[in-house]
Amino acid sequence: MANETDLLKENGDKIFDVVSPIYLLDSNYCFLDWNLTFGSLLAEPFSLAKGQHVGNFVNVFKNSKEVYERSAKVFGVGNTPTFDTEVISIEIPNIGLTHFQKLATQICDDKGEQQIWVIQLNICTSENIDQLWAVLEKVITGKA
Repeated sequence: MANETDLLKENGDKIFDVVSPIYLLDSNYCFLDWNLTFGSLLAEPFSLAKGQHVGNFVNVFKNSKEVYERSAKVFGVGNTPTFDTEVISIEIPNIGLTHFQKLATQICDDKGEQQIWVIQLNICTSENIDQLWAVLEKVITGKA
């Protein structure tokens, strides 16, 4: 049997393809990458592309006005938090209105300079939760 280090090396990519949509942003808030769940559930239906500014994603939020207003206060010049959380609401095609708890964390270099943001979207509620779980099961099992 392989040791834990070998298991992590062999399965590293799969670790991030879990139920929660996860995406990475650079220091300019542009998409660097995302997991399969984010890609299938959110990037594809909303035509998001790596390299695009996250504002393209925020624009599809049902609560985008509140998110932008809050962001102006929380992410003001010289006031970038290392961790941020908020509820976002998205009308997902064929699934309906879905609420997520966004958890965003900065990854900094050894000098404390921001390198990337890691954002996880925890599913809170959805109008069609059974359809949502069916989509996620297909993604996770590789049948999407």
